[in-house]
Amino acid sequence: MPTKNTNAEAYTLHVQSSAHIISFNQERRITGISETLLKEIPDPATVLGTSLEVYLASQFQVPEELSQSLQVLDQDVVPGRIFLVKKNHRVFYLHIYTCENQWYLKWEKKLDEVIFTTAISEFNSQIDKLSGRLWPCLSEVVQQIAGFDHCAVVQVYDDRSSSVIYASPNAATTLGGRQFSSDFIPSKLLSYLVDKEHSYLPDVEHPAQAFFTVDRSVQLPPQVLPLPNKPIFSHYVGAASILAVPVIIDEVLWGIVLVWNTSKKKIDFQKRVLCHLLVQSAARRQKNLGRQKAADFYEVIKQSEKDIREKLAGGYSLNACLIHHLPTIQKLAKADGVTCYYRGIATGVGLQPPQEQIEQVVAFLKEPVGRKPLFKDHNFRLRHASQFEAPLPFAGLAALQVGKDEDHYLIWFRHEKIRTEINMHRTISACHQGATDEPLPVVFAEDAVVDTAAYWDEDDISFMQSLDKMIQKAVVIRAREQERSTENLQSAHNELEMITFTLSHDLKNPLSTIKLGLQLLERDHFLSTELLQKWCATLGDSVRYMEQLINNTVELTRVHGTAYTKERIAVQTLIPRIMEEAKLQFQNSACTLSVGILHPICGEKGAVRQVFANVIGNAVKYSTQAVEPTVTISSKIVEDTVWYTISDNGIGIPEAEIPRVQDAFFRASNTKGFIGTGIGLALVSRIMRRMGGEVRFRSVPGEGTQVTLVFPKDCGQP
Repeated sequence: MPTKNTNAEAYTLHVQSSAHIISFNQERRITGISETLLKEIPDPATVLGTSLEVYLASQFQVPEELSQSLQVLDQDVVPGRIFLVKKNHRVFYLHIYTCENQWYLKWEKKLDEVIFTTAISEFNSQIDKLSGRLWPCLSEVVQQIAGFDHCAVVQVYDDRSSSVIYASPNAATTLGGRQFSSDFIPSKLLSYLVDKEHSYLPDVEHPAQAFFTVDRSVQLPPQVLPLPNKPIFSHYVGAASILAVPVIIDEVLWGIVLVWNTSKKKIDFQKRVLCHLLVQSAARRQKNLGRQKAADFYEVIKQSEKDIREKLAGGYSLNACLIHHLPTIQKLAKADGVTCYYRGIATGVGLQPPQEQIEQVVAFLKEPVGRKPLFKDHNFRLRHASQFEAPLPFAGLAALQVGKDEDHYLIWFRHEKIRTEINMHRTISACHQGATDEPLPVVFAEDAVVDTAAYWDEDDISFMQSLDKMIQKAVVIRAREQERSTENLQSAHNELEMITFTLSHDLKNPLSTIKLGLQLLERDHFLSTELLQKWCATLGDSVRYMEQLINNTVELTRVHGTAYTKERIAVQTLIPRIMEEAKLQFQNSACTLSVGILHPICGEKGAVRQVFANVIGNAVKYSTQAVEPTVTISSKIVEDTVWYTISDNGIGIPEAEIPRVQDAFFRASNTKGFIGTGIGLALVSRIMRRMGGEVRFRSVPGEGTQVTLVFPKDCGQP
């Protein structure tokens, strides 16, 4: 909130101290001015409200391009656009920003000439070879560009605690491997770092300067805002000047590259930009390394994935598959124990809390704070022990929701690992015994941290993400298996109903005939020889019909469960033999066969013969009444399939009945007088489906029928 400055008759805000800053409005009147510009003008009131053009002309040799840009403020201003302006023999970088109908000019002196392409190309040419020394090499380059004494790379964790993963040799003794509490990166500072390309303090003792404005409602753009908190790390390392470049990976603050000097020293703006670009390159490389680690872990667990797939296909549940692999899941996550929780049942290996606590952990994971696909917290006991009635036997926890099921989790546990971290403490000295507005002095101490575990590092997270990827695939496979099983069960149920109805219906006629014949024989012992022979023939026909009906039903159910091994089959010799057999069977010796190109097909030999025998047999049987009965067979390749077409000039099929000809025991209404049970085409349809093919029909009553058999061209297809 701005405060009224009575001397300057203006409101006072604070901005960065590293540059000169002024603000102006649409009329190009100055509305704000920074403290560093008032060395020669003690009273801001003498500048506020005056003409921007007049002021700039008194300060610089204003280039034409800048003058033109200032004349078209109603058009979009490119944020951060940079101009080079001169004052005497000195050159300045001048930036233009806009925020809430106010415009800002920010400028600083140019200190050095920088060649971007050389430094970037040299670093990028080596970056792929630096997987083991990425951050040490980056630090060396950045420190050299900045010209500062020291450099360190700090990794930042979810709880804002941090650890030094590399420190330059002259800082390694005091910083190497040190861990810092969240006090060093408060929430506001975290947001500030994420939003900026870099943060620069040429004078740590004076991180901000006053900014005088006549507009009490002014909103400063983020490019001129000062640090929201005092630079605690700078205080800890004794820095007089410091540059902080955030390492952003997937829009999250992964770490910070810090370079500092123990005496006050400035860095040229372009050098700071170059440092930012190099850190960006390193961040991309770090992200790629993370992806590679995930891919490597995925290769490691591929064998487990194969085993899980086989078990799923064999009817195992996903939960049973995960339980089988729990020892591997624990080992790869470097956990002390892991539990697979599924709908109230917990199964685990290694470190295991009681069932009641596992239930409480699952309840926590369902709450907003824990509701994440992958939850991890090495400080779980430190933060959440108060929510549990009994002491927790673990300190760190990570959890993976299995297949988006709120009652299915993999939960990893880690033992407590006591570590030390740097904390900030304020002390009351003799001079602070009374009431005072002065902040208390700060001291740093390395304190032991209990109730925490080792960090869940990038390797652990990469493994868990790879495991999650594998589980998602397994869930899809399981869903397909369940869908297929459901379809098969429904199909089997429908088929059972159909067979039951058909048998009960079709067996009634021959059974009634047999029953009537037996009653006649029992009642009349003096039947004539002719009548006795007639009844014996009738009873024999009924028995044979029942036998055929039962055999066909058995054949139909056998085909339903048959698995086929496919191979390439040439049918040039098979089809003529089947044709001759059909002519003899149906006493249609006048029927002729016309054969076109016959491409090889993929299938099982016995099944293929059964298919062609039924289709060709029907063609011969139902064309016996034709004047010149003819069966025509040809094939063609259509994309990745082979189409066989069998045509006849027989009685045809009524159009309304074509959709039903593949149903078991169905016979078309115009087939009276032709022998058959309605099983043949049902068998053909099922065999073709099991070989990965299909059957299609076209027919015109009185003209004939065309049956198309579609076979897969590739024998490897399911």
